[in-house]
Amino acid sequence: MHYHPDDISRLYSNVPTLLLNRPAPAERFLAAAVDTGVELGHVLREYPYVRYQPLDFHYLCQQSLSVLDDALLADLTRDVNFGWRGAHWAALLIALSGDARYLPHLDDVRHHRGVEWTVGLAEAASHPDASSSAFRGCQSIVRLRNQLAVLPRVVVRLRPCPSPEAFEARAIAVRAAYRSGGVDAALPIARR
Repeated sequence: MHYHPDDISRLYSNVPTLLLNRPAPAERFLAAAVDTGVELGHVLREYPYVRYQPLDFHYLCQQSLSVLDDALLADLTRDVNFGWRGAHWAALLIALSGDARYLPHLDDVRHHRGVEWTVGLAEAASHPDASSSAFRGCQSIVRLRNQLAVLPRVVVRLRPCPSPEAFEARAIAVRAAYRSGGVDAALPIARR
């Protein structure tokens, strides 16, 4: 694990995975997101200073793309705590990035139920002729990618994952504080 699990969970917890894990609903969702981006392009260009709820999916994508790297993809695809949803978001991020060098991260998860289609989408969207691909949803991904390309990268906090020893030391400190002072004493230590 490279990054703190809470920070990674925050990145993809609002992803509508059930709408995006099958071709037909994903096509509808992505096409609607692209249409919203076109209609509200003047608002979208003001990000991160101006945010508007109908563009939340754009913001979510841009935040994740701002911190996209091999370590994040490894965490999303290999950590059992993130399961198929993490692998699913990793595949969608690769599709949105269009960067084929990230595709090997999907090798171990390509046959997981709920991820097969998005792995195919990532492969199609990472191909040089992605804008003319017949793969379902690929053209919408390319259009969404183009909408996001004009936005600035944003600062997203991804803390390094503490070592197992550091986790254990914190757990001991939290237990000791709880025993001596209750929840009020333990909570500040747990949140550090």
